Amino acid sequence: MRLYIAALLITILFGCQTKYELKEGEKYLWVYSLRTECDKSSTELCYKIKLGENPNMNEWESSKALPIGFEYEEGYIYRLAVTSKYITDDSVVYTMTEQVNKIKDQKLVLNDIWVLEKVKGESIDLSGGQGLPQLELKIRDMKFLGFDGCNFIQGEIEGVGTDRIEFGSVAHTMKNCPKMELGNQFRELLKETKTYKVKDLRLMLYNEAGEEILKMKKVD
Repeated sequence: MRLYIAALLITILFGCQTKYELKEGEKYLWVYSLRTECDKSSTELCYKIKLGENPNMNEWESSKALPIGFEYEEGYIYRLAVTSKYITDDSVVYTMTEQVNKIKDQKLVLNDIWVLEKVKGESIDLSGGQGLPQLELKIRDMKFLGFDGCNFIQGEIEGVGTDRIEFGSVAHTMKNCPKMELGNQFRELLKETKTYKVKDLRLMLYNEAGEEILKMKKVD
């Protein structure tokens, strides 16, 4: 799982926020906006944390506990000032001394069901009897599922950030329909997607060259 929150982006997100000078014994602890499975063999959800002033935010550590004195609200990325105390050689307890920043995670707007409106700027033609393609994004699980107009689809989201998203292989059922062109194109364009934009309840997906390849509307 890749979460595109690099040091430069952290600087942009928090640069205009509260300035804080660490006191002796304090360190920065980041808390991610969503809880995810603790490991692949468990359905238990863990918090995601990371130490450092500008750490590599593509890798988070799982934690079943949060710092003492910290109240967590899902959907926000936090930077905390904490002190630490080792209980055992490999067990540490953090205590929050200051909540330095709390920023809404903008990529969570993707968590929804989207129906296809346009392909490469052109309105779609459903005259052949195929259904309307749609896509449901599940950012917590880093998965997607949907319908390509003929077959049901599913797969993994390989990476996501405030403007970047990449889809893995698109698995699909094997139903034969009179017209398959739109479904085939929809699946292929998902794999070409590199960036996105959300505006006016529309989700636009772009390829590496920055060309709009899919435009979808949020389902109420």
